[in-house]
Amino acid sequence: MNPLRKTIVTAFSLITFFLTGNAQNQLPTHQYFNKHNTYGFILHSDGWGVNFRKGYYGGGVRKIHGEFDLVSLKHPKEMKYFNPAYPDAKGYVFGKMNGLSVFRAGFGMQDVLYTKARRANGVEINYHFTGGFSCGLMKPVYLYIIYYTSSEAIIVEEKYDPTVHYPDNIFGRAPTTKGLSEIKFKPGIYLKSGMGFDYAAFSDEIRCLETGFVLDYYFSEVPVMAMINNKSLYITFYLNFQIGSRK
Repeated sequence: MNPLRKTIVTAFSLITFFLTGNAQNQLPTHQYFNKHNTYGFILHSDGWGVNFRKGYYGGGVRKIHGEFDLVSLKHPKEMKYFNPAYPDAKGYVFGKMNGLSVFRAGFGMQDVLYTKARRANGVEINYHFTGGFSCGLMKPVYLYIIYYTSSEAIIVEEKYDPTVHYPDNIFGRAPTTKGLSEIKFKPGIYLKSGMGFDYAAFSDEIRCLETGFVLDYYFSEVPVMAMINNKSLYITFYLNFQIGSRK
């Protein structure tokens, strides 16, 4: 693990662990609500995605929830290239064999650290810890490849093959829909830890900005790039913009 990321993860975990001790001293503010649903848009350090979370109030300041994420996940070595011989060439990532998306399904707990009643600006601060199943969805990358005949250049779509495709015969990336029927799955697990700041004006609404980190671990290496080392562990930092309601 990158030393800087390891330090940040450790510090964040210690801080949030310390803060959760204060949750015992907060007064319950959602006793009359039974459940809540939220829909989120995620921006993270290696991509973006969407989130759905359904929670139930367990009494006091603790909530139990289940969630689903669908996010894109880039390899840190990805760089976009263009073929300089063709002004209208399309961008592509040289060496990328598979595009990676991640579907997560998990359960977790959320504790309220500071209730809106105790905050002058009416912001609730909460902390959550979630874990579960992470499934990597690998879709092969197709490219436009240039072949030369005696009279012209012909461009065809082909699945990327690092043994025969080079920068001088790649015109660009083919449509994203190409290769959908060839998706392969990589099973794994994930852990997510974060803090949320709910600024909704009404108690039955949720308007929350959540930030934290996610660890996705796959049981074997995920072959995203050719000719370089691939990973089985991905660590990402995220922002999740959530809207929803309590009932």
